[in-house]
Amino acid sequence: MKEHPIIGCGPDCMPLDADTGKLLILPHNEYLQYAMEIGTPASLCYIAGLIMLLITRIKKLKQTDDSVIYDCCAVVAYCASAFFGINIFYTFVYYCIFLGITNAKYYS
Repeated sequence: MKEHPIIGCGPDCMPLDADTGKLLILPHNEYLQYAMEIGTPASLCYIAGLIMLLITRIKKLKQTDDSVIYDCCAVVAYCASAFFGINIFYTFVYYCIFLGITNAKYYS
């Protein structure tokens, strides 16, 4: 992240050990990995977008369906667990599905 703070190193372009194929740099959590891959400004925009989505959902809590509230809880739980480790490879697909359902209900 120190070498390319603005544009990042690109998705899946982190340095690997030539002998073992393991990552030489392992970020401590998922948000640091985003900042390393896509750059600090894009990572901050991603986090700001998640916060804005959460605020609009809280404001319209009485108007939303129960299924959307459950999906929002899944998104919040994933975002909280991302502070403590890298879960991107295991549950990121489900996170994108829940986030998409939450956004689709917001714009419709």
